[in-house]
Amino acid sequence: MIEALPGAAPAVCAPPSARSLMKASALDLTGREVQLLGLLAQGWPNKRIAEHLSLTLGTTKQYLNRLFSKLGVENRGQAVQAGRQLELLS
Repeated sequence: MIEALPGAAPAVCAPPSARSLMKASALDLTGREVQLLGLLAQGWPNKRIAEHLSLTLGTTKQYLNRLFSKLGVENRGQAVQAGRQLELLS
């Protein structure tokens, strides 16, 4: 298990930018889906995402499956790659 350095700030995900939200709306992505994409890009596992967003693991997986479907991808890596190509990730 990796421990944080004493006094280090916890890792947080910045909210989606206005620009990425405008692009996301053209793809019919919700703000939550863009937020999930950002967490995926940071390498967060589903359990950590669920805890961070106060969701159940099942709900998190449903959001991710919907995100993958909207992006036309099959997995996390492809989703992050698509997010970068579409300039949804800063």
